[in-house]
Amino acid sequence: MAAERHRENRGGGRDVGLLAIAALGLLVSTYFTAVTYQWVRPDASWIPQVCRMDEKTCARIVDTGYGQAFGAPNSVFGIAWYLAVAGVTLYRWTGDPLLPCSVLILLAAGVVAFSVYLAWALVQRLGVHCPLCYLSHTLNVGVLVGFVGLCAIG
Repeated sequence: MAAERHRENRGGGRDVGLLAIAALGLLVSTYFTAVTYQWVRPDASWIPQVCRMDEKTCARIVDTGYGQAFGAPNSVFGIAWYLAVAGVTLYRWTGDPLLPCSVLILLAAGVVAFSVYLAWALVQRLGVHCPLCYLSHTLNVGVLVGFVGLCAIG
């Protein structure tokens, strides 16, 4: 019975896509958190070159007011967000939605609105281009699109 509901209610590729987005977002958020708390160096040699932070871009952001909300680094909220996205997506496989679609879409839309604000602040206020930040913001749009798609199919 549960397997039957799993097949009926699963979003197929959308579920897999949301899980992939959540996994990548979790990696980026964890890296930012580790740099913020100085658990790792932003330019550690074991980090792929494209992901390394330097003092002129991403690393400059973590100590600004735009890098924090409610006294905590944005990346900590990112970790919680991407874990929640993965959890909600996995829970759908039981056949019972954890949250109503309207709540998922509103939460994701709020996250995207905050992402737009942060992207604006990066460029307009800080004059910094951070590829990892842009990636996170893009992933958040992907979550919103994924939730809308899942809700459209039921």
